[in-house]
Amino acid sequence: MDHNNTLTVLGTAKLSIAPDATAVAATLSALSADYDSAIGAAAKQKRELDCAAERAGFSAAALKTTQFNVTAEYESHRSQGATSRVLVGYRCTHSLQIEFALDMERLRALINEFSGCACAPELHIRFHASDTEELHRELLRRAMLNARERAEALAEAAGVELSSIVSITDASVAPAGVSPTDFRLNSAIALRGAHDIDFTPDSVEECASVTAVWRVD
Repeated sequence: MDHNNTLTVLGTAKLSIAPDATAVAATLSALSADYDSAIGAAAKQKRELDCAAERAGFSAAALKTTQFNVTAEYESHRSQGATSRVLVGYRCTHSLQIEFALDMERLRALINEFSGCACAPELHIRFHASDTEELHRELLRRAMLNARERAEALAEAAGVELSSIVSITDASVAPAGVSPTDFRLNSAIALRGAHDIDFTPDSVEECASVTAVWRVD
């Protein structure tokens, strides 16, 4: 048989693991009439959040800034048929994040402390896998095994035999890394019941694929 005859197969694999880490993102917002006051108000809010984190058993240094913006805000005023924009003030938005090993007791403690802050941070809590390297290796191994199983089934059905492998291409992992559980708390009022929070975040799912080419005899 002509050894240029080949069989190309796509192998896939999917695995899920329980998340073992938490990331709590806190967004602070301060509006003041002038720029310097907005910056000063934001700094005060940050100090409040630092103290809250420390009361919950975390280091203030664990709170990392992910975004810091100062923007001018305007209102539209209409007078005598004409519309004008009037400067209201400056808004400083400061986003921070703290990550730690998944521990619902620590998470509840942190949320409860944040809820007592006058700055009323908006929270977005995510759950993720801290180390996916071994998971990715296992996914690729399983995807290759899946490709071989499919190739063997196709070869048997076609009445040919698999020979040597020609190439392995497009071996890739589609990383998610993050649990689909999406937990948002948008005001200090919503945070007051944090001590009652008790749930299990959904698993982290990731998939891989590999394209393998065999010679067939």
